[in-house]
Amino acid sequence: MNKENFFKERVERPNGAVFFSIVSYNEEEVLFKAKKKIEKISSGSNFSSNELQPWKTLKNELPSSTESFHSRIFSYSQKIHRDEIPVLKLNCIKIAESLQKEDSSLKIIPGYLTEHNLIITSSFDDFHKIYLFKGIFAEIIYKFEKNKFHTYPSCPSYFSNKEVIYFFNQIRNFYFEKKIS
Repeated sequence: MNKENFFKERVERPNGAVFFSIVSYNEEEVLFKAKKKIEKISSGSNFSSNELQPWKTLKNELPSSTESFHSRIFSYSQKIHRDEIPVLKLNCIKIAESLQKEDSSLKIIPGYLTEHNLIITSSFDDFHKIYLFKGIFAEIIYKFEKNKFHTYPSCPSYFSNKEVIYFFNQIRNFYFEKKIS
């Protein structure tokens, strides 16, 4: 067989993604300490949501000793490579653990936003999650289709909230509709 008839597959690293974190909390002072620590491992925050509904503990997820009453979402100014997300998740786990004496409800859910979808990370497996490495899993939450985000049936109810969808649409529009890199 002639070598010229073979297809050579191209492997390329995708464009950068917008790093964000959802911080679920009870104590506002702890929220801002967590935000400051996350900014040290990534970059300064660009956008912050208003106070949102709390993150509810999911099945298979280890419950914190206290349920939270609030959450906020922060996006960070520097884009990340998608393969950085497991390390960022591990760092967020350490940050949350370091602050849990001050707020036992604290939970940090990092993820990234691309032009086509939104991904969150977790430390537990489920039928619809993809294993990355070092005990970290990824879950697709939204796909962007027909000029808006659509949730997947398996995603946490948190992401069906209109304010949450609005926030992520605004972030996506800022970074990808204006083609800012």
